[in-house]
Amino acid sequence: MLTPEAAWSRIKAGHLVPLYLFCGEESYFREQLLSGLARIFLGPAARLGLEKVDGAQFPLEQALTRLENRNLFSSRQILVIDSPPGLSPSREKQSDAGGEERAGELLNRFLEQERRRPQPERILVFSADKVDRRRRLFKLVSEEGLVVDCAPLKGEALKRWLLRKVKAAGKEMEREAVEQLLQGREGDLWALSHELEKLVCYLGEEKLITGEMVAKLSPGSVEGDVFKLTDSLGAGDLGRALTVLRFLVQRRESPLLILFMIARHFRLLLQYRSLLEEGFPPARAASELKLAPFIARKIHSQALAFDREVLEEILIRLQEIDEKIKTGRLDQQLALELVLAWITRRHKKSAL
Repeated sequence: MLTPEAAWSRIKAGHLVPLYLFCGEESYFREQLLSGLARIFLGPAARLGLEKVDGAQFPLEQALTRLENRNLFSSRQILVIDSPPGLSPSREKQSDAGGEERAGELLNRFLEQERRRPQPERILVFSADKVDRRRRLFKLVSEEGLVVDCAPLKGEALKRWLLRKVKAAGKEMEREAVEQLLQGREGDLWALSHELEKLVCYLGEEKLITGEMVAKLSPGSVEGDVFKLTDSLGAGDLGRALTVLRFLVQRRESPLLILFMIARHFRLLLQYRSLLEEGFPPARAASELKLAPFIARKIHSQALAFDREVLEEILIRLQEIDEKIKTGRLDQQLALELVLAWITRRHKKSAL
């Protein structure tokens, strides 16, 4: 099984095979690999030679018959079958035994024909977010084709991916800018790629992407902005916390969602603080909570900004505010502003 990066290196070098499986929940990798494969294998005829079939709508045998129909407008052909039933991990019955056998015969015949050629003229791509590796079709693809693991990136792997993209664009990126861009976007390479493209366009001939640029051009996610908000609370800066809150409200984020994210964040601070008090080193505490390194550093500094008792009081107060909002006893935005002011006061007392 190859990584997307290794698979792309082979495709780019022209080492093509007639059968691929792009599997994993990161659709960005699956789409980018397919786009690159079509560009290299089909050339100018990419739009004419590429056909996609929804495997959920057709039996595998019927989908594979498309390989027998030669394309009148392109001498080469790529057939993509999305979510093929023969690979699904679902326990539901996928097809009758006879249908699976005929699909296997079609696939083997296709592979035999393409193996006789110096280079394939037809390529079959299976694309699925989840697969059952015990199924016969998966074993066949593993033996006769290439399987590419398109799993989501996390932690340092995600950071390395971003920095490779920055370098490929001929730019550099401050550490602060990297952390700001990654906050709240783990598992969303489409959003990261879009934001990076926007920053590169803004830079023009300049080379360095700064934290200031990211803050200015990339609005961020609710989670990322909650980090900014809690950073302000940890510093006792109510004015900045209210500014971030009003920005979120102007962006039409749900006040209840904001409250939920704040509560989740302070629950994480309490868990981290508890682990430290039990004698866990910071690195092990971060590992126990499955925190990416750039998130762990912020959690560490914020957790130490509040006493344990204060963190417990904050969670109780957030629960009370949640109930008052849901029962209509408090206006949503006013409730959030009041709880931020209360947290700032409790922080200042804990710092004395």
